[in-house]
Amino acid sequence: MINFYGNDADYIHLKFGEMHKCYNFTTEFRNKYPNFCAEYEKYWFGDESCCFQTPLHIAQYVDMYDVPIHFYFNYTDTPAKNICDVYRYLIREYTGTTDYFAGLDGGKCNIKTYKVVRIK
Repeated sequence: MINFYGNDADYIHLKFGEMHKCYNFTTEFRNKYPNFCAEYEKYWFGDESCCFQTPLHIAQYVDMYDVPIHFYFNYTDTPAKNICDVYRYLIREYTGTTDYFAGLDGGKCNIKTYKVVRIK
């Protein structure tokens, strides 16, 4: 079992729609993915020169390039089963910079549920 608070696994915690709660990259991972680690750390510290501007950018990169990182839902203390879990979470948590729940034209918010699946 992975210790998502230790230093012997490669993981990123997700909480409140962000990827800023906790992370760990082992030496082996850093040696194999030095540029990913460097860019993630720029994201972590809020460096605007980072190629990752949102958590979705990080998830997509991990998915597209098969980066072997584990994701962990810090709020519920549960590991993500797969990248679809991460996408589902990010879509559900994302509210952007505008409070759409107030309605731009006085409309009532109708919360919807979506299913995210990976098609091979």
